[in-house]
Amino acid sequence: MGEEWSLVLFTLLAQTSVGIVAISQFTPELENRTNLIVLRWAVGTMAVSLLISLTHLGDPLGAYRALYHVGASWLSREIWCASGFFGLTLLLYWRVQKGAKLKSPMGFAATAVGVLMLISMSFIYVQTAIDAWSTAYTHVTFFGTAAALGALTYSAVIMRVQADTPPVLYSRPFTVGAVGAGVQLLSLAPYLAALAAGSAPMQATAALLYQHSWLLAVSQLLLVAGAGGFTFAAWEKVAMKGASAAGKWLYSGLTAVIIGELISRYLFYATGVHAMMGRL
Repeated sequence: MGEEWSLVLFTLLAQTSVGIVAISQFTPELENRTNLIVLRWAVGTMAVSLLISLTHLGDPLGAYRALYHVGASWLSREIWCASGFFGLTLLLYWRVQKGAKLKSPMGFAATAVGVLMLISMSFIYVQTAIDAWSTAYTHVTFFGTAAALGALTYSAVIMRVQADTPPVLYSRPFTVGAVGAGVQLLSLAPYLAALAAGSAPMQATAALLYQHSWLLAVSQLLLVAGAGGFTFAAWEKVAMKGASAAGKWLYSGLTAVIIGELISRYLFYATGVHAMMGRL
């Protein structure tokens, strides 16, 4: 169980960090002090993610050996991309601290490397011996999480730091957050159908999810309520009374999404059944 939770936290935090940086490049420019705090959250979540990633390595001090196989290993590519994304985000923070704009070629470069990290991260699981992870659902949920958590965390930070922000600053992040949660929900039914019609290990995963169907339902309800319902209420408050009146709705929505993603990602790891099941 400890290893599962380290993977849950590693992937969720890394995806959140990429989402924060990405959404910052597609929204109107903020005040410099707000940009710096946004980047601190991106750097901080990624730094914690990298530290947690060491806990599920059999030999953390020997992890450097994985770097030599970038041509054949998705894990190696993930490590390189994660390091590159972290380094570029740190460099972006330094430049913004010197007065540069957050929306910049370096910001887009960090976003691009972050997206490559998410692709590498997804393919690590797609190409494992866990049949249930080999579907498109893995890609959808990883990118959907980056969108939902990244966009809503970004929104919560700017609402907390810069309460006088105009409503236009929230329209894209709120939309991206809702879409990120929505695609995860919409992809769940085809995923479950694929599991039920798939190999014996996939059917075993489907059976485990059925046993925990109430927990799976709660996770999806929290995602939709958080990224849809609460943020819609926050948007109404922003449009009518300004950002300062919308805080409790947005923070509640972000909390719901965090809990929903934690449950969903834990089930992803806990119900994965090895392809050799029944063959030994």
